Amino acid sequence: MSSAVTSIIDEREASAEKPRVTVRQAGDRALLVEYGEMEFDLALNFFVLAMDTALRERPVDGLIETAPGFRSLLASYDPLTLPVGDLVDHLRAVYDDLPARAGIEIPSRLIKLPIAFSDTQTRAAVQRYIQQHPGGRPELRGRREHRLHRPLQRPRGS
Repeated sequence: MSSAVTSIIDEREASAEKPRVTVRQAGDRALLVEYGEMEFDLALNFFVLAMDTALRERPVDGLIETAPGFRSLLASYDPLTLPVGDLVDHLRAVYDDLPARAGIEIPSRLIKLPIAFSDTQTRAAVQRYIQQHPGGRPELRGRREHRLHRPLQRPRGS
């Protein structure tokens, strides 16, 4: 007789609107919650980020912290304050209240960072480019901006 030992303590099948969920025990103070199948899918990542945000908005005593990954969420908890079954019930309730994957919006912002590359490695790369592309010429403006220009080619017959 063989009994399979597994770390899986809860599973939920996918619906048309939400991904599959697998909850694994991760040591004696954490749960690893995996969403969807093992594939690169940004919608899964958005779902994980939405779940993390929802858990922060609906705290439960004993949940110490959450750490979102690409398609998983690590939930660290205090088992003396929050029994694992209660944590799984809380995770299920938060999951149920989330909108469908298509309706999830992740707040974002556009950040512009002025960056100047004037170090020895960058200057060496510019020199290699010049040697490999003899038609181009570097133009140095000031001490911070390097631009590579190719001479304009005139159409034949012009």
